[in-house]
This record gives sequence, structure tokens and C-alpha cells, in this order.
Amino acid sequence: RICKNIMKDKIIKLSKEKGVPIILTGDTALEKISGPIIQYLRKIYNEEKFEKMELTPVPKRYGTLFFRPLIRCGHEDVIKLKNYYGINIERIHEVGDKFGYWREGCSLQYCDYSTKITEELLDKLYLYNKEITDLARRDGRFRASIKLPSKELLVAPVENVKDITHREKEEFIRKLKNILNW
Repeated sequence: RICKNIMKDKIIKLSKEKGVPIILTGDTALEKISGPIIQYLRKIYNEEKFEKMELTPVPKRYGTLFFRPLIRCGHEDVIKLKNYYGINIERIHEVGDKFGYWREGCSLQYCDYSTKITEELLDKLYLYNKEITDLARRDGRFRASIKLPSKELLVAPVENVKDITHREKEEFIRKLKNILNW
């Protein structure tokens, strides 16, 4: 939640500097912001006008309009839209120690605990995890990521892949080490 607020603060600042009056987001019905949007609509219209959910000044503290074209869509609806329009969405930095969901690219989650966080560390994490994700996606059997500075590799089979041997996993880890030049 902290990162999302920081990203929002930065985009608000940038939009004001550039004179952009409306910010587009990919928020869906599953986002926490849905509740405050409905509260706002009740206050303005004295009822829940769902057709007005997409363009609102919520959260108000930013003093700008947010356009959320997917705010009334659940996960399945978004997937159907993606498939209908042939949109290829590739999530980056799939975390190898999480099952059933992914985090999207925040390098902080790959820092070892009690590590001093620097711009150089975050840059390395981004680059290494991008390389690892690309290799894992090409292989098709694993999700993988790396933690720094420990260089701990996290590798797990994708949900629909079964019967992977220890040897196959070790071979994949060797490939990861090769692309990282270790």
C-alpha cells in the first residue's frame, strides 16, 4: 500500500507540472478505492449511480479527476476484455515463492531484510529479475526471482505444471546462474 500512494503522489505532481487534468488508472472493482467512490457518488447524487463511477475526483486530497474505465469490472471481466481485444499482458518479476498470485515489479520485495536500500540495489534487482522472468517465461515450467544482496534464487513450478524432477529444477537454476554470469 505504501508504494501505491508514493506512485500516486508522483503522478499527481507530474500531471500538475504538465497541465494534465485527468489521470487514467487501471483500478478495477476489487480495488479498495471502490468504497470511497461509492460514498462520493451517494453524497453527490443521493444514490449509487454506478454509471458515474469511472470519472471522479476521488481521492479528494489530490484535487484532480481520475478516470477508471475498469472500475465496475471484476477480474473475470477484465480477462474477457483482454482476450476479446487480443491484448497481451505480461506481468513482470513473477515471485517464485508465492503461489496463486504475482506481485508486479516492485523491486523492494526482492531486497533481503535489514539491507540498506540504494538506487544501485534497486536497479540491479530490476534488471536481474527482468532477465530471470524472461528466461522462466520462455522455459514455461517455472516462475523465478532473485533476492539481493544474498543472491537467493526463488524458483517454483507454474500452477499447471506437475511432475518436475529435482534434476530439471537444478538444470533450470544452472541456466539462471548462466544468464546472471555466476
